[in-house]
Amino acid sequence: SKTLTHLNKEDSMKFLFAVLAVTLLSPAVFAIPAIGDYAKYSLNMTVNGNQLTGTLETTLTAYDAATDSFTEHIIVTDNNQTPNAQDQTVQKSSLVDDATLNNLPAACAQAGGNIESATVPAGTFSTCNLALTNGSTGNVWIGNVPFGVVQTNSTANGTTTILTLIAYTAGK
Repeated sequence: SKTLTHLNKEDSMKFLFAVLAVTLLSPAVFAIPAIGDYAKYSLNMTVNGNQLTGTLETTLTAYDAATDSFTEHIIVTDNNQTPNAQDQTVQKSSLVDDATLNNLPAACAQAGGNIESATVPAGTFSTCNLALTNGSTGNVWIGNVPFGVVQTNSTANGTTTILTLIAYTAGK
């Protein structure tokens, strides 16, 4: 088993960006855009045969009306509690709103998914189970939670990532 602290800086950054690409930049990801939206996930990755475990936390910390975008603060922490943090700008238009999430059954059917119950440490949710089609194989379970992701299991470029929602808070 290998932790982030055993990876060089370049591999650690690749790890962080791989997680972000799978969880936050996927076109299948829904969100409830509000300052204070927070989600924490358990994170399990296998990269080139090395097992990486920890947590991923993401929070919308600010909104800029001039650019219609949010600042998203992301923290990835490995088993040894070594945090890697960064901020990124996320366009509001890339986040799906409450109306879409409240219409999840119709949106799910239109996207080719299946409505099913998903139980994770954060609770039991009615979700849309969608097959990933963005260069990854696997599934994402979308529900009415901040950032929309209840759980995901994906493989891309030899990296397997499993994220499971363990805590969340809706912003205001």
